[in-house]
Amino acid sequence: MRAKTEFEKTIKLTKTALFLSGINIFLGEWNHWTRTFVDSIAYYLNIVGLYFVLIGEMYWLIDGTITGKSFVELSLIVPCLTISVLATAKVHYLYHNKESLLDVVDKLREIYPDEIEETANDNDQCLNDKKETVYDNDVTEVGIVNEANELLKFVNFLLSTVSFVVTMTFCTMPLFGMAGEFMETGKFVVLYPFAVKYPFDVYNTSFWVIVYVNQFWATIIVCTNIFGVDTLFYALCSYIGMNFRLLSYKFEHLEIKRNDRIINEIIVLIKRHQELIEDHNINSAIGLNVESKCQ
Repeated sequence: MRAKTEFEKTIKLTKTALFLSGINIFLGEWNHWTRTFVDSIAYYLNIVGLYFVLIGEMYWLIDGTITGKSFVELSLIVPCLTISVLATAKVHYLYHNKESLLDVVDKLREIYPDEIEETANDNDQCLNDKKETVYDNDVTEVGIVNEANELLKFVNFLLSTVSFVVTMTFCTMPLFGMAGEFMETGKFVVLYPFAVKYPFDVYNTSFWVIVYVNQFWATIIVCTNIFGVDTLFYALCSYIGMNFRLLSYKFEHLEIKRNDRIINEIIVLIKRHQELIEDHNINSAIGLNVESKCQ
């Protein structure tokens, strides 16, 4: 079961990000209230919290256009709006197709090649003895599996690092600006990560902390939505592609003999091929088009 553990490790950050987005793909039993909150409430709370900020941004953009703010000021807010809407669009299709998503993840978990990984850990010398060139950069079934795992680890590390740096930089710069202004002039000036405009004056209110925390959380929602969906896309592409390559490897190394054992092996491989095609079609249906990656 060490390989199954490796599968869970490679998508752990993805599962955590989707959990924060209101999509639960964790294994194990959850109590009734936790499952109800995550599956039915968390997603909509995130949407409300995020769009409370987006409405303020849109209001500020419209008001700035009418009052003649500079093009630079207006253009700075447009990317934030675009990325925020994109983040909700990405997670929307997953949330409303959770059952299909769970089916795909469970199927990939089930067919993950645990025997190969067990052999790799227990007997490295045996692997060295049976090496033979199959692909340009992969030599055995173990090489195919390891390549998929290493790719996912790299993607997760890269995207998680970028997401963390962007979130912390974007949300803490106003705090440093407020501190610098206070030290220089002795006046407390409210700054926010987003340029927003509400029916009330958010810059002269005792509730500025609540507004600031809301914008901080909105930034986290955007980053977790994008990170969770994008790394899930890479995971599904990588593992479906990995299984197709393993399937190809096994077909190429069948010993063609007229006996029941070979016939049974061919039947098993054909069924596996049908399962992978089904998983690929489900991915396309829920908005994760993996065709170009897997072929």
